[in-house]
Amino acid sequence: MNESIGHHPLLGNLPRRGELSLASIDELVERLENCHERAAQVAADSELGSPEATERLLAREFAWLEKRLRDESDLQRLQALSIRAEEAHRRLHETFVSRRRDGCVREIGGGEWRGCDVACDLAYLLVALEVCGGITFSRHALNHYLELSGDYELVRLLDHYKLYHAVAWAKAAWQSDADDRLDVFRHYLTLAERYAEFRFPYLVIGVGVSGSGKSRFTGEMVRRLGSIRLRSDVERKRLHSLFPQADSHRQAVDIYTPEATRQTYRQLAKLTGILLESGLPTCIDATCLKQEQRELLREQAEARGLPVLMVSFEADVANLRRRIEKRARRAGESPVAGLAVLEQQLAERDPFADDERHQLVHLDTTAPNASENLVELIHQHMRLP
Repeated sequence: MNESIGHHPLLGNLPRRGELSLASIDELVERLENCHERAAQVAADSELGSPEATERLLAREFAWLEKRLRDESDLQRLQALSIRAEEAHRRLHETFVSRRRDGCVREIGGGEWRGCDVACDLAYLLVALEVCGGITFSRHALNHYLELSGDYELVRLLDHYKLYHAVAWAKAAWQSDADDRLDVFRHYLTLAERYAEFRFPYLVIGVGVSGSGKSRFTGEMVRRLGSIRLRSDVERKRLHSLFPQADSHRQAVDIYTPEATRQTYRQLAKLTGILLESGLPTCIDATCLKQEQRELLREQAEARGLPVLMVSFEADVANLRRRIEKRARRAGESPVAGLAVLEQQLAERDPFADDERHQLVHLDTTAPNASENLVELIHQHMRLP
């Protein structure tokens, strides 16, 4: 078991207790990200975490299993998976090299993974959560880690490392004395096969003024559809070297200038491209009130031949104001500034252009079944199973 995760008391008990909540997952992810941040980078002349070392470890697991499998169907599946893993490793070689050069290979983990890319460590956690707690927890953990770290580039390697861990656990199942070891082995083999598949993702762009419910409903997309959410407020702060939890209105620098906004949307577009190229469905939590902002984001999907859906989150003005006032009361602040921002947004937002309307749906966020309506709309337009 990977040391940096395996020694966490919560995860160590997952298979036995299954006592998971989103709050406990947040705590675990925050501990893991902090561990990665503090860990030393491996020495430049060390082979730890190199593409060659990573390839050897995975090849060894496949070779061990191939020598012992007797069922022809299992053997064929394993060999096909091995070929796909080798192809993926060759395709990702430059990413392995660049991340090592950029200091993403750290002295974390234990045993053969004593020095590994933080993506490998995270992948272990995500597979463990998926197996022990369900895909909802794994999706939530990935979103939270990316928001905290800003290391979106790691998603390029994530499925490859998840595949490795699934194969390693398939080997462990085969070595066990359990009566159901063959069933467990096949379960992990199926999991590894799924990680080897390329998925054709989609992009959902949230559009709406303050108080329209964008953050709430895009968060629902993460939980129910497995999307990765990009939040403009988080990335805007990161561009100004602020933590995601920082109060942006109590900083010495104004991070809401027109230029800061342009930089934020350019960054959102860049990250969208990375996520889509890695096969991850993506949703944008930003106002996107200007046509040029929506166009910049749409291009990331359309240039890759992927579907786009814009969701206009809507509520009457009275409800918008009420929500902003309620949010200010919870924070112990005056609602005056928030209401002024709302009025400015309502006055300056661009109407949807004709070429946007075929990719647009409207969601009344005051409806009692708005969450179900959103999921249904996305399923219909993206033709999801």
